[in-house]
Amino acid sequence: IMRQQTTDESKDNLDFTSGDKGLDKKQIAKEIYNAAVKRMQEEAERITAALKSEIDSGTVEVDWTDREIIIRIRERGTFPSGDDKIDGAFALLLKKIASALKEVEGNIIVSGHTDNRPISTSRFPSNWVLSAARAAAVVHHLEAKEDINPDRLQIRAHGDTKPLFTNYTEESRSKNRRVEISILGDKHLFYEYDDDTQAQDIVAAKDN
Repeated sequence: IMRQQTTDESKDNLDFTSGDKGLDKKQIAKEIYNAAVKRMQEEAERITAALKSEIDSGTVEVDWTDREIIIRIRERGTFPSGDDKIDGAFALLLKKIASALKEVEGNIIVSGHTDNRPISTSRFPSNWVLSAARAAAVVHHLEAKEDINPDRLQIRAHGDTKPLFTNYTEESRSKNRRVEISILGDKHLFYEYDDDTQAQDIVAAKDN
């Protein structure tokens, strides 16, 4: 079962209803799904082009799926070890990312991630607190310094619970320490186009 996302704009770009083209409701849902995937790919390609130099230097990665675009900032491009301070270099990077974010629609989730080495300071008693503080610092910067609409912004703190790699070596731990900026549809609709009930729901949403 594929569980995917599309937007009102993606639906509006498909000018048909359940009676057009001889398509049944499941086929229509699949068409809407394909349109949403195409739109996501096009937006991911624009963001990748905008951040090409950062990607080439290994500071940033851009991944996309059929429901989100992920801008992944590696630790060396973000915060000092064990801190949530945004320095000058990171601020310049966020300015460039913010410019790309303004060119696409959708809600933005900023997620903080750490490795599995415990931290215990008066300011950051755990990796949960550190990852939350880092995500909050990025969101605050995007709103206050780069004029990103706060209604688009959300925060997630994952601590060490979502590693990309094992934490067995310093190299792998460094890859797990990161900030991710995910872009979702602003008004997204999840559905499973191989399920009759969900297919009917999405066609009803299109018809309304």
